[in-house]
Amino acid sequence: MNRPLAIAIVATILIYAKTLYWMLGSWIMNPYYSHGFLVLAISIYLAYRNFRGLEMGTNPLGLVIFSIALLVHVFATIFDYDFLSAMSFPFAIFGLILTFYGVSAKRLAFPILFLLFAVPYPIYEISNVLEIISARASASLVSLLGIKAQTVGAEIHLSKCSFVVGAPCSGIRSIIALLTVSALYCYLINDRTFVKVILILAAIPLAMIANVLRISIILISAEFFGRDFALGVVHYASDLILFAIAVLCLIGLRGCLNWMLKATS
Repeated sequence: MNRPLAIAIVATILIYAKTLYWMLGSWIMNPYYSHGFLVLAISIYLAYRNFRGLEMGTNPLGLVIFSIALLVHVFATIFDYDFLSAMSFPFAIFGLILTFYGVSAKRLAFPILFLLFAVPYPIYEISNVLEIISARASASLVSLLGIKAQTVGAEIHLSKCSFVVGAPCSGIRSIIALLTVSALYCYLINDRTFVKVILILAAIPLAMIANVLRISIILISAEFFGRDFALGVVHYASDLILFAIAVLCLIGLRGCLNWMLKATS
């Protein structure tokens, strides 16, 4: 890394110091974004791996991207939109690298912009809607299996006990995590753009389906084995197992898409 670029990056980090401190606090305190540390580590690793061998050059577009990012940061700081400032940070860093290294810097686009998946977005309103959707879908599913379940908002009432689908079980965590995994997976595989777009879009419904199945398993366990058992082992084990299944479904979907494209070509 040349010295002027290093100085520019350090100066940019200082400009964004308040925002970066806010992001760090969110990763520590907000369970939705505890994966931020992992995203940061992956981003740094990929950037380091791709940075080697970059050829020096210039690209005025990089300065434009950097300037727009700084304007967004100033706007976000004035109106106290921390998440918007955090979103502009990866673009500011990429803009600097593009300015100093030109076209070859494009290979660093994904490693740096991957940090967008670590930004703590204001997702609570979305979470409230997903809570109700998840509750109703899970209650409907277990009802098909002969278990009496009624919903009132995000509350699910069984014959022996009741549950409230709160923010952690709304599915938003699963969506964020699966979107992050799918984006990284699409970066690592060598497939058509069409396939990659489908895989990223499919992450959202797959995460929601996995979350509904998870809640349904908890309800079934509560009906037959009691509420304490359902909120203990089943609650935590089902989360990891169904997320793993959702990831495997993404991999399987990729295979199906490639098979269909090969068959029609």
